[in-house]
Amino acid sequence: MRLVWGCIGLAMSVAGCGAESNHPQPSRDSGFDTGGQGGSTASLDAATGGSTAAAGSGGASSSGGAGVSDGPTETPGHALAGARCEIVFRCLVESATRSYGNVDLCTDRLALRYEPLLSLPSSSWTAGAMLTCAADYAAFQCSEYLRNRVPTSCIPAPGALADGRSCSDASQCASGACLNPGAVCGTCGSKLPDGSSCTDSTQCEWACLGTGAKTCLAAAWVGDACVTGQCLPPSYCNSGTCALAGRIGSPCGTSLPCMAGLKCDTVSGACAQIPVVGVGETCATASAGGPVCIGATSSCDTSLATPACVADPDVGEACTGICQLPATCNGGTCQVYGSCGP
Repeated sequence: MRLVWGCIGLAMSVAGCGAESNHPQPSRDSGFDTGGQGGSTASLDAATGGSTAAAGSGGASSSGGAGVSDGPTETPGHALAGARCEIVFRCLVESATRSYGNVDLCTDRLALRYEPLLSLPSSSWTAGAMLTCAADYAAFQCSEYLRNRVPTSCIPAPGALADGRSCSDASQCASGACLNPGAVCGTCGSKLPDGSSCTDSTQCEWACLGTGAKTCLAAAWVGDACVTGQCLPPSYCNSGTCALAGRIGSPCGTSLPCMAGLKCDTVSGACAQIPVVGVGETCATASAGGPVCIGATSSCDTSLATPACVADPDVGEACTGICQLPATCNGGTCQVYGSCGP
């Protein structure tokens, strides 16, 4: 099973993640940065304090620290990818580690999504806008990020494509939304208001939820009323109200679940990171306590005599389903952006 954050979405867009990945998601990947709901932020800074230190190591098997890369050949897209990865490792290190292992891998993968934005037809992104967005993310607070908010500079200006035109990213659309239910190419259109009937979360600002007939629902936070799937990570819906899930070191048990990417250590009674391993290493399911494969790039092949992590198809390679993020399997080939001509 593949787990990603966002949106880490996410396969994350800069200011909002469509539900475009092809695997389960422990973190926001739909309506990722579009604005949070009510509720107290009093517990946020305390909750993120412990994970900030862990982010410095870049997670499992890290080869570099968090932060925007500053090499002489860095491009705006790579800088923005680095900024997005830095903040998610700083604020949601548990899910980020599960998905990418470390900041360097995260940056390299997300750069594949952000680099082409400048050359997409009718995109409103410019190199200067990307660099400003990256710098503003570096100063952004976890208490804002976890409430589903985004620096103003990271919301792209409207693009030139009218509703109904083919698109790859929201920055191409005059409406500011590229409705894309899991495909490489989407369609420019408008998000449905909360409370509207829906069939897919990409139609909504946050999520399309419900059993039977589904409805667009706003993102919810700790203390807000909720249904399953409505709460912003690391909160979860507990008996109709969003509650904060356990983070690394938090007490855990039957009534105190840990957030995605963690397990409840039965010896210490505290939430602990599920070990994350790379290609060729022995793996197991998360429910068995791991170790688990780096979710963005590999899967656990349980058909082997000793289950091991194997690399998923990468951009340009043949595929039948799962691809390495941020690519999607389209027409039998892993692609980040297809030929979605306006």
